[in-house]
Parts: sequence; C-alpha cells; structure tokens
Amino acid sequence: MENFKEKLGQTIRELRLEQKKTRASLANDAKISSKFLYEVEVGKKGVSVEVLYYLANTMGTSVGQIIDIMEKSGEQR
Repeated sequence: MENFKEKLGQTIRELRLEQKKTRASLANDAKISSKFLYEVEVGKKGVSVEVLYYLANTMGTSVGQIIDIMEKSGEQR
C-alpha cells in the first residue's frame, strides 16, 4: 500500500505544479495544512476520501480523474 500513497502523492503534486499553485495555496483552499499536503505529496501520509475530494475539487478535477492519471502514470513506468 505504500506504493499507492507514493503514486497518489506524486500525482497530486504534478497536478498542483501544472496549475502553478503553491503548496500553501492548495492546502489553504482544501482546508488542510501545508505540512500535511507535503506529507501526502511525498507519500508519508494517506488521505481520506473527503480530503481527496477537496483536493480534486480545488484543482478543478475529480477523484476519478486523479485515480485515472495515477494509473496511467504507473503504466508508463
């Protein structure tokens, strides 16, 4: 399951950077701490469905699209 957290965190980070959002601004918009978002992005922490929903919504995407992106990036490696 550790690999899942790492892939999810990397996907969230890549989406955040594509949108040119800072970690602090995304965390603030999703109502989580920037420290927690950092820990998610590096794969140290997992997220609840609720937090994943807020992150996706804040980035203008859906939970399903985040999972799809994550799965596609895993296929390319």
